Amino acid sequence: MLSTGDPRYFTTIQAVTFTKKATAEMKGRIVAELSTLACTPEESLFTRDLCQELGISEAKLRERANATLHALLLEYTSFRVRTIDSFFQEVVRSFTYELGHAGALRVQLDSDQLLHQAVLEVLARQDQEKSDKEIEAWLSELTTEAIEDGKGYNIEDQLSKFAKQLENEAVKQLRSGKEFPTQEQVKKLREAARKIIKDRKEVLSALAERALDALEKSGVAIEDLSNSNTGVFGAIFACLRNQGALLEKSSAFAERSRLRAFLDATDTETMLAKLVGGGKNKQAIREQMEPHLNSIYDALKAFSDYNLQQLPIYVTAQQINRYAGLYGILINIDNALQELKREGKLMLISDAPSLIQALLKDNNDAPFLYEKIGARIEHHMIDEFQDTSRMQYENFKPLLDNAQSQGQDCLIVGDAKQSIYRFRNSDSTLLTTQLSEDFTSSAERKNLEDNWRSVPEIVDFNNALYPQLCSLIRSVFDSLWSEVKGYGFPEGQNEVKSRLDAELDILLKAYEDVEQNTPKPKQQRGLGQVVLHRYAPPTKKDDSATEGEDGEETSNTEEDVPSDALSQIPLVLVDLLKRGYRCSDIAILVRTKAQAANVAETLLNASEDILEGYSLPFLSEEALHVDRAYSVRFIIAALSYLADTSIPLRLAVLQEAYHQVLALAGEAEEDLSEAELQELRDFGRQGLYEVVEIINSRYAGQGSSAEHCQ
Repeated sequence: MLSTGDPRYFTTIQAVTFTKKATAEMKGRIVAELSTLACTPEESLFTRDLCQELGISEAKLRERANATLHALLLEYTSFRVRTIDSFFQEVVRSFTYELGHAGALRVQLDSDQLLHQAVLEVLARQDQEKSDKEIEAWLSELTTEAIEDGKGYNIEDQLSKFAKQLENEAVKQLRSGKEFPTQEQVKKLREAARKIIKDRKEVLSALAERALDALEKSGVAIEDLSNSNTGVFGAIFACLRNQGALLEKSSAFAERSRLRAFLDATDTETMLAKLVGGGKNKQAIREQMEPHLNSIYDALKAFSDYNLQQLPIYVTAQQINRYAGLYGILINIDNALQELKREGKLMLISDAPSLIQALLKDNNDAPFLYEKIGARIEHHMIDEFQDTSRMQYENFKPLLDNAQSQGQDCLIVGDAKQSIYRFRNSDSTLLTTQLSEDFTSSAERKNLEDNWRSVPEIVDFNNALYPQLCSLIRSVFDSLWSEVKGYGFPEGQNEVKSRLDAELDILLKAYEDVEQNTPKPKQQRGLGQVVLHRYAPPTKKDDSATEGEDGEETSNTEEDVPSDALSQIPLVLVDLLKRGYRCSDIAILVRTKAQAANVAETLLNASEDILEGYSLPFLSEEALHVDRAYSVRFIIAALSYLADTSIPLRLAVLQEAYHQVLALAGEAEEDLSEAELQELRDFGRQGLYEVVEIINSRYAGQGSSAEHCQ
């Protein structure tokens, strides 16, 4: 910006980042620094470096900064600091004719509404004469499967959620390349998957029958074996019960483990002990079994080996068969979506990268793009590059190539460890590996060794943590691989291992050269602290656990948060307030909305003994839902009771809600008396607004959360 004597040189520079807040902050900092350089350059931290880099005096630097500042303020709209989305929108609007839109093109930010409308279009056609028998069969199959699994199934909601797959960049690239599968292709894929399943079942069933034949030739009945039909032969019976279905890792666990123990035995005595059992009463059976032991072992081993080797492709085929139907419906949803966009002359903001990619494929020429948008950009700066998607990068790459070919500098700023936009298709490997590969001769990597944001204690913690993380991740990977390498096809495992190693190396590369220093102005210690608390996970009770789809126990609660961890939060906050910190200085970060709600409820219900006279006001979009206030819960329970006072369960819910209100107010828990219930029934005949007002003022208002009801 100050490298030439042209005060308008800033118009040839474009800086992009991800959020509007970041662009506003960047603009503000640039203007503020220009003002400092123009008025009081001695106060700027950059004056010395700029004079040395540009080879000019401080007076000349001040002159250039003053001229640039005035020009920038006069042509502020040419100050190109913007979000990636806004830049892509600008490009797309400039190409409306090439995109087939003669009139105005409206950009819609919220894709959910349009996707939901497309789902409704598909479902509506099923109710009309245009009904598609294939889609009808898929919808019926999905609904039946959900009902059999004991789950509720709202077709409209489930399809709307699944339709978000259309926002995935991989799907967009398939569509733009006209490689999106057709209904016929999906149908053939399911048929192939079903054939794989059928063939494997038939072979495994035959192997199971072979094992039973070997047992039958010994003359020993299954009842005479250890654990009968759940012992060594338990896996055989489990397979036959399920029409030859392969035994997955978590299914029929006891039977599989007993079979495995038998096959792992290395001597005859151990094999017989596993198969028949011990004790004098089993001696005759052991003697009868011993001559047939080798044939039984071979049959069981063949069964186990086939199950183990074929399991990966079998499970894969199962999942393809299960979900390919959804992708068949997705094709129809996509067709409806494209039709809605054409009719309304709409473009989703998420469509911009794929549209630009299609345009640049035919005109891979940066000057052509600059001509269309009416700007000449010589330098690009991309901030938060770790959150850039591959399609976005492919769109920027021709512009970066053009700048590099003309000898102009570009700046890419990012930190792969801070990648947080994977849900928006971000790819941190673009920063760690791709840039260096694409710009081998010109790319120059510079690590920021000084950390200006954090106090020394946090910098020291990070310097100690990240090197250990690398070795820990590697050891965890090696441990997991040693557990799973026995599954699947042995001949392909080396290739899989090498690919996984390569991906892991890319991941760990983000943690190379991460050690930072604390600059002199920030070296004062005692201002920060890193404290780690380790809590035991919640103990799952037998009656609160269910078996998930993978056979493992899962808690019925949405979030497993250690109660002792939650109870410590108010104590920690009060301790910080005692040290002089304000509530506005404190942030609590959690992973999910449910956890945020749990933390909010803990803070709301903190007792006076814990607070010691302090208050803990907080802000949280996720946690401050009205229905989490005990007073609101009481009002809802009272209205439900008034709707039908003859249902005992509603009265019980009302009494429990009243107990919570009293506990929040610090009063002893007691039930609503019969007189109070009669009073409630009496004024329950009034209008809804009046009833809620009376309930709130007489009962629910006793708690500290009564403000939710106002």
